[in-house]
Amino acid sequence: MIKKIWGFSNQLKYGIIFLILIVTLQQLFASKSQNDTITKRPLSIYIRPVAMLASFPSFQLGVDYELPVGARFGLVLGYGSYMSARVPDAEVVDYSLYEFHPQIQIFISKKEAKRRFALGVEFVYVDISSHLRDGMYNKSTNQLVSFDRATYTENRRLFHVLASFVPKPIGHFLFEAYIGVGYGSRYVHYNNVENESPYYGGSSWLSIPSAKSNDRSIGEQGGLSGTIGLKIGYHF
Repeated sequence: MIKKIWGFSNQLKYGIIFLILIVTLQQLFASKSQNDTITKRPLSIYIRPVAMLASFPSFQLGVDYELPVGARFGLVLGYGSYMSARVPDAEVVDYSLYEFHPQIQIFISKKEAKRRFALGVEFVYVDISSHLRDGMYNKSTNQLVSFDRATYTENRRLFHVLASFVPKPIGHFLFEAYIGVGYGSRYVHYNNVENESPYYGGSSWLSIPSAKSNDRSIGEQGGLSGTIGLKIGYHF
């Protein structure tokens, strides 16, 4: 079991900065909208930009629909095919990523409040396929191998308890922050491997995988998972 969040360390660092930014901006906007009434706009569409900072960046587009009873349903779809992907100990030639995030949340503060909070859950499904070159991976315990080219696939299945900070709407503008923790698993596989050979870490005759080598291990792994970021979009 790997107690690590894949790609979450970068999201955490930048997400904390964004969280500070959203609170600051919300205070500035609130001071300029003294007696605004909250318009009933149950439908919103948004992007989640922090996903662009992950190891496999993706563009995430989401939609939320709020019910009169104080609950909302959401769906986030993601797609990635950029050349800026980062994989430990390998060069990414190209990749494709597809993800699906169904969500449900319940508001725990009144709709008239300047700052609202919502709690709920999200399920995350991510499928990644990538072509790598000049890399290495753990074929089995204590067996680190290198390759010239290989096809890398990864399937993630995650569950998060999600909390959202929802400032009072400013016109049609949507600007929220969210954070979530939970459990996740992923299945990693390498195929079409070319010129596979044992890797001994340079001049050493003994292969001792490092702590980071779990990132490139084949098979199914699980552990703590998390998410943090922003929603930026438009209320209809």
